[in-house]
Formats: sequence, structure tokens, C-alpha cells
Amino acid sequence: ALFVASAMAGPMGNEGCPGGLTNSVPLCCATDVLGLADLDCSTPTVPVPNVGIFQAHCASKGKQPICCTLPVAGQGLLCQKPTGAQ
Repeated sequence: ALFVASAMAGPMGNEGCPGGLTNSVPLCCATDVLGLADLDCSTPTVPVPNVGIFQAHCASKGKQPICCTLPVAGQGLLCQKPTGAQ
């Protein structure tokens, strides 16, 4: 239920991340830990219809765009960079 609530709490328009069951939740995170977990994450406060906007929005917060499977308490689990992000 936490995953659903977190995913639904974010703004619509997450095309910056692939759809499907994994890596579909866009987050802006400060620290990546071996690609398994990302720390100090927040949900984008604007729609992120593409990777460029997603990356620019996260950069404005001093963070990196990340697509996660499971956001939990300010952390992203099982994450990857969105395709095309630098």
C-alpha cells in the first residue's frame, strides 16, 4: 500500500521513466548506492514528460533523476538512471 500511495502522490506525467512493473517511479535522488538504493529522494514537483525535463528539474534541486521500482521513506530501491540521462 505504501508503494501505491507514494506512486499516486506524485504528479502525473512520468514518461521520463520506462513503464511497466519495474523502474517506473520517477524520483530526484542525491546519492546512489551501487545501483541498489538511492538516498535523499523526493518526488518531482512538476510533470516530467521527458528525460530532459526530468533531468533539469532534479538538477535544480541538486539531485539526479532516477527511475525506481519501490520508493520507501525518502529512499529509492532497485533504481536505474532514465535512458538518455547524463
